[in-house]
Amino acid sequence: MCSLSTVTPVLMTALQILIMVIADVAAMPMWKTEFYHFRNWEGNYMYHGESHPCSIAVQSVQEDDSGVAYVSFVAENTHLDMNAFSSDNIRIMFRQNAVYNTNHHFYDVFEFVVELVPQGRVQVLIGNITRPASNFSTIRLQSEKSRGYENHSGASGLSVGLAIGISVFLFIVCIVVGILILRWGIRKGYLRHVARSYKNFRNPEGAASFDNTQSDTRDSNVDVHI
Repeated sequence: MCSLSTVTPVLMTALQILIMVIADVAAMPMWKTEFYHFRNWEGNYMYHGESHPCSIAVQSVQEDDSGVAYVSFVAENTHLDMNAFSSDNIRIMFRQNAVYNTNHHFYDVFEFVVELVPQGRVQVLIGNITRPASNFSTIRLQSEKSRGYENHSGASGLSVGLAIGISVFLFIVCIVVGILILRWGIRKGYLRHVARSYKNFRNPEGAASFDNTQSDTRDSNVDVHI
């Protein structure tokens, strides 16, 4: 039987992991937190004074301050992978790092700088395209879901970490509670070890014989004279 001293370190380790996951997410810059909640952003960019639809999909977010977010940029006949990072946690730089398909608009490395602006219940990225330097001007992207609604576009690291951490923690708590109840029941005498079968019981003196019962009874009937 597991003792409480054995289970307690495991319980504390699970609790520490859960606290670390929550603390890491809480310590992230605001723009990374928004990228955790909102994975799909849609909007448009301006090219030669005309508006063209585009979107980004957040693939993953590194939790530390110096880390980056990895996104996919999609426009007409264009699919790029980009890194998003920020030195001041205000302006967010998106820089191209891989090209899968592109049109004549994106003849150079694609970069743009935006700021996160809350507008009502949605988040908006507004900024300027810095490369290519000619013909491009502004870009605007809006979160697909509004704040207060669950985003089902993808399972974020936060939701997965919390789900696993809480499940493991509750499982260990149930084990500890069960062990404590079992030990308490044994100590109070409510629980006893019961053999599974009568075959486990053995009489060390052997079985009793009753063959001489009648003769023993007759011999014991003696007359007593007073």
